[in-house]
This record gives sequence, structure tokens and C-alpha cells, in this order.
Amino acid sequence: MKYLKSLILIFIAIITFSCSSDDDNSSNDDNAQGSQDGTIIAQVDGEDFESIEAVTFATIQSGVLNISGTNSNGDFISFLINNFDAAGTFNLSGFTLEGTAVYLPNDETTFYSSVNEGGSGSITISEYDEDAGTISATFEFIAVRASDSDTVEITNGSFSDLTL
Repeated sequence: MKYLKSLILIFIAIITFSCSSDDDNSSNDDNAQGSQDGTIIAQVDGEDFESIEAVTFATIQSGVLNISGTNSNGDFISFLINNFDAAGTFNLSGFTLEGTAVYLPNDETTFYSSVNEGGSGSITISEYDEDAGTISATFEFIAVRASDSDTVEITNGSFSDLTL
């Protein structure tokens, strides 16, 4: 099980640092979900999280949707959705192989994951426009750090019109 968790983290790191986003959308208007186009917003244990647009992206490779964003403190939120091809709600709990969510605070070396024991959550992809290359969603999850079972609660999460 530790091997699978390590593999997930390595996969997220590879996708995060090997992909870029070419976001030509210069709109700064807030959308109906509350997030600024091209950013991820959420509450992390009640504290505001908003990613920086330049380091927020979404990609689909071999049917795996990866959505990641980093805020100005260096904190990181990421999602992997397996076998993605359409909008819908995806389970982020346990080893369903449907999806996973990860939170990594800048000041820590160990990540929190929704697939660790005690983790849970979901992400609802509300809009997926393959032609325009954009995706929007809402999410919430509880992520657990495997090393000591510490938890972090991510609530009121959303993103809108992330460029694929």
C-alpha cells in the first residue's frame, strides 16, 4: 500500500512539473462558483486558499485528468481523476481508483491524501468543454497524512474555466 501511495505522489509530481498551461483568458471577473477564472479556491481547515493562475493547470493524458494549483505560500492542491471523459461526480475516497486529492503544505515534506485511511471526498466536474479546452468544478475532501494520521479538511472548493 505504501508503494501505491508513493507511486501516486510521484505521478502527481511528474505531471505537475512537466506540464504547462497556456491560458489566453485574461478575464479577471469572478464567476458564479466564486473562483476567478483560471484559479482554484478553497478553505483549508477554515483558512483561505487561492492558487496563482500562472501555476494552476489542468491536463488530460491517457484518460487521466490532473488538476493542480499552488498558492502564494507554496501550498499545493492536486486532483487525479482516472478514466475521465465527461462531466460528473467522482469519488476521491479510499482506493476506488476513481480519483484522489492531495494537499501539500509548503512547510511540510509529507503530503495529505484523500485515499489514505480516514480520507474522503468528491469532486463534481460541472463543465467540461472539450472544444474550448476548459473545465470547471466544485470539490471538498478530507485528506490524511499517512505518517501520523493527521487530517486536513478542504471545503468550499471550486475552479472555473481552467484551460486544458
